[in-house]
Amino acid sequence: MYNAVHGFMSDCGWNSVMESLCAGVPVFAWPMMEEQRLNAKFAVEELRMGLRIRASDGTKHGLVKAEQ
Repeated sequence: MYNAVHGFMSDCGWNSVMESLCAGVPVFAWPMMEEQRLNAKFAVEELRMGLRIRASDGTKHGLVKAEQ
């Protein structure tokens, strides 16, 4: 079977993290608010199923450069 989804950019709401985990798809974590930062940390550091994305200017609404 061919999988069409190879990665998922997410704000790391809990449901998104669980769906990615169950599907075996890595997460590009870009948390915006509330518990999303903790969920992103969990997905990246504990589960090792994700990569943290950070805006180039350090804000939550900034642009992400291609190097990221």
